[in-house]
Amino acid sequence: MRPVGAICAGYRFGLEDPEYPWKGKKMTVETLPVCAYPECTNLPVAPTPGAPAPRYCAHPEHNALGAFRKFRAKRQQRKEEKRQASEAKKAVKAAAIVQPPR
Repeated sequence: MRPVGAICAGYRFGLEDPEYPWKGKKMTVETLPVCAYPECTNLPVAPTPGAPAPRYCAHPEHNALGAFRKFRAKRQQRKEEKRQASEAKKAVKAAAIVQPPR
């Protein structure tokens, strides 16, 4: 390792720094495809020749319609939780107005 502040002469002229060959290059990571169904980590089924790559695993409920229903159910749950939190906040506020501090 070279001392702090020292610069490789070749690096100054646009050549690769021998100690840091990845510097200035775009790093890529290859990932395996996973099932598009929410919270599923299985691999999609094997592709068939001439067809687009499948997005879902072999589980019978893991398909586009099932994924849509799961997303919709989660969205409804978040809305319900948000509504309950809002109602609780209003109740606390109303109780504070009814009983002024002493």
